[in-house]
Amino acid sequence: MSLCLCTEAALVILLWMQDPWSRLAAPFPDGSHTWRVLEISSDGRRARLRPQLSYQAVCDRLDQEVGVGRWSNAFRPVGTGAIACELTVEGVTKSAVAASLFDGDAQCLSEDSLVRAAELFGMRVGIEAGGEWVDYDAEEGRPLYELAPASDSVAEPEKTEGRKAIDRLVDRLRDLGRSEEAARLLVEYGGYGHDPDASRELYGKLRALLKGPRRPVNRSLS
Repeated sequence: MSLCLCTEAALVILLWMQDPWSRLAAPFPDGSHTWRVLEISSDGRRARLRPQLSYQAVCDRLDQEVGVGRWSNAFRPVGTGAIACELTVEGVTKSAVAASLFDGDAQCLSEDSLVRAAELFGMRVGIEAGGEWVDYDAEEGRPLYELAPASDSVAEPEKTEGRKAIDRLVDRLRDLGRSEEAARLLVEYGGYGHDPDASRELYGKLRALLKGPRRPVNRSLS
C-alpha cells in the first residue's frame, strides 16, 4: 500500500516537472510584486493601484524553470506612450500592451508589457486587489501609500511611501533651519500619525510649513 502511494506521488512529481506551465504559474515568494498607477482622480490627490510581479521576478522565473535559451521576447511601440511585448515560451507566443498615464520612459513600459504578457502564461502576483485607491502626491508623481499583501510570514514592516514622503519633507525643513517647527508637528501627531487620515493631515501641514514664511522662534533669556 505504501509502495503504491509512493509510486503515485513520484508520478505526480514527475508530471509536474515535465509541465513547464505549472512550474511557471507556481506561487511567487513574498516581495516579488510591485504596484503600478492605473488611474488618478480628477483632483490629483488619489490614485488607483494595480499589483503586478516585478520584471526581475518574471525573468528569474523564466530562466529557472524554462531555461535562458527557451524563451524570448520582442518589443514594438503602439501609438504614443504604449509598448507591446510578444513573449515566446517553448514555442508559444502571447502578447500584451502596457501604456503610461504620464510621459513614461520606454524602459519602464517595456518591462511592464513583458510582465503583463507573462501573466497570460499564469505568472501572477498572489495578491487579491481590485484596483484600490490610495493617497497620491501629484508633485512627486508617486502614491503616498501602497497596499500591503497578506502573508503568512512575519517580517519587519517596511516604511510606507507616505512615511518616506514625510521624511523627505522633514529633511528639507531641517535644511532650511525649520527643524524645530517640524519637530513640534511630529510631536503633535505622535510621529507619523496613527492612521492614514492623520498622516495625510500631517503631510499637508509640513508642506504648508515648507512653503510658508518662517516664523520667529521665541527663546527665553537666561
